Amino acid sequence: MKFYFYVFKPLCVFLILCLLSPQFSLAAEGDTTNIYVHDAVDMVWNENYNQMGYFPDGSKSYRKITMFYTLGCSSNGCSDWDYTTQVFLVPDPSDGTQNLELGRVITPYGGYMADGANGFDNSWSHTYAFDVTDFAPRLMDSVQVRAFYDGWSDGFSISLRFEFIEGTPPRDIIAIDNLYRGRDNYNTPVSFDISNFPFKDVSIPANAEQTKVRISITGHGFDNNTGCAEFCERSYAFKVNGFEVGSALMWRGDCGLNPIYPQGGTWIYNRADWCPGDKSNLHEHELTPFLTPGTDAQLDLNIQNYTWSGDQAPYYIYDVQLVHYGAMNFNRDVELVDILSPSMQDPYSRHNPICGNPKIKVRNTGATTATSITFTYGVEGGASCAYTWFGTLPTFEEAEIELPTPSWADLDPTNPVFEVSISAVNGSADDYAWNNTLSSAFEVTPKYNGPIVWELLTNNQANENSYTLTDSEGSLIMERAEGSLSPSTQYSDTFNLDPGCYTFRLWDSGGQGLYWWNNQGAGVGSLRLKYATGQPIKTFQTDFGSEVYYQFTIGDLEAVPQGGDCMIVATEDIDITRDNKLSISPNPNNGHFTLRINGLQQQEADFTVVDLLGKVIYQERLNTIGDGYNKEIILKDVAKGVYLVQLRYDEELLSKKVVIQ
Repeated sequence: MKFYFYVFKPLCVFLILCLLSPQFSLAAEGDTTNIYVHDAVDMVWNENYNQMGYFPDGSKSYRKITMFYTLGCSSNGCSDWDYTTQVFLVPDPSDGTQNLELGRVITPYGGYMADGANGFDNSWSHTYAFDVTDFAPRLMDSVQVRAFYDGWSDGFSISLRFEFIEGTPPRDIIAIDNLYRGRDNYNTPVSFDISNFPFKDVSIPANAEQTKVRISITGHGFDNNTGCAEFCERSYAFKVNGFEVGSALMWRGDCGLNPIYPQGGTWIYNRADWCPGDKSNLHEHELTPFLTPGTDAQLDLNIQNYTWSGDQAPYYIYDVQLVHYGAMNFNRDVELVDILSPSMQDPYSRHNPICGNPKIKVRNTGATTATSITFTYGVEGGASCAYTWFGTLPTFEEAEIELPTPSWADLDPTNPVFEVSISAVNGSADDYAWNNTLSSAFEVTPKYNGPIVWELLTNNQANENSYTLTDSEGSLIMERAEGSLSPSTQYSDTFNLDPGCYTFRLWDSGGQGLYWWNNQGAGVGSLRLKYATGQPIKTFQTDFGSEVYYQFTIGDLEAVPQGGDCMIVATEDIDITRDNKLSISPNPNNGHFTLRINGLQQQEADFTVVDLLGKVIYQERLNTIGDGYNKEIILKDVAKGVYLVQLRYDEELLSKKVVIQ
């Protein structure tokens, strides 16, 4: 069983195993408590698997709660079919509330996964992360947690870990309740709608300044003339007082990029909001503009109408929840949600390891739209990069951001760690620093020396294939475009590459790879990498679905050039949030900023601004500085870049990074 942890700095981690009784300690901002409920529990029959969860008592506030669901083979192996699993909170029957779904995962076609084939064996596992912060009012004290499995045969195993990070959430959660939940056949549009999604008159709490709806709907069954509900694209519409306020297509169009591959069964086929071996989609809609606290509202959900005929009725599994909140707690706040690469997390394995541009996910958790975000990042113990992203990120929207290539030269090959932090939002300090830093352990890309050969044998559907080789700047070195390859033909391309980072991508537009068991007429292709001397390096999996993505280096990582927009900050480990005695606003800026001193007694100090080579750009003697001291600084004719602001007094030195744009 594998668990991957992100490190939040600074924090104090309390690891509490709550198997029989709760044990809690006093905590502080950023402290983390882990609660384990199910521990490799075999799910081998269509039924509920219940265990008690002993959660915190509700006396503390948590800025984020994450449920990590680890799926593996049961002790007897894995099932051959894609079955639905769900995790519920099961309240005490006396309180009159329904079960609340925390997450939904569809199992992979895993029959051979216990047999040691294709890199799998019975110790295989895969971890999924669910943000369950909205359930904070229910994740308290002793609560029964249910793992439901609707399958048969050998089954799978489930482990659950709940991570509570203390702090202030973006907005306080007042209540969460089911609006609709169940599973039912789609016989006719009218009967399905009346039975499952009737009009709901809901009273909005007087203290609910904001409201959101969470919608999870997956379609199943396909033995009919439309292929519904599993293999047909349909949408839903959510209405408030008769007006449509949110809609979405219930469809996953990327199953051929599944990180769990290869599988048996039809794993590459796109489906109704799910893929085999992955968690289902969750759609969220903010309802605040359409509701008035202290009044009633009529809510409704409708699935796009269709008719069908055949032997199997389509059916849907749905859970729709309404969440009420207080006001926003922060005005300018962006959260670092995840490091997508470099990372060793299961969901991102397709595009790791890397030697090029890191990729991160951020979410705006402040009331103000973010139009610029400044990041500081690099490998632990090495030089840091500063980079400012510009765009439009509204409240509660997420974005995946690709950062310029940092310096990989200083990484520790025995324990490589990537670090990233947010240093400014909209040119000023972020209102809440505790969600601004992440780090991840990662795997170093393979290194090759000498000329290499990419050897591709196409199958009978070569018209669906294409491939490219690019360098670290994205410049194209070689391309074989879609439509240019001939069936059942071997292509050998030799490259004598300069030292650096390179990316090879083989694409199959049909999503069936170079071999797939259900497409025998296509034949079998292959993809190999070898040295020009003939020595083999790597043979790639042929049943890969849509894409092979592979990064490697020629020579050492020191040869990988940094991205042009990566401004080296300093090799010294200067944390821009460490010294609260010295602050700069705004940062980044155009050379005009305010210096503020906090918590010092009145005294004299030397103020300097230096570039990264140590050249003094500006200096001034400051008299009688002290707590609350402000100084307007105007740097004229200074090139854009990263500088160090330094304040020296009584043999003490305070340093801050300032970004001039």
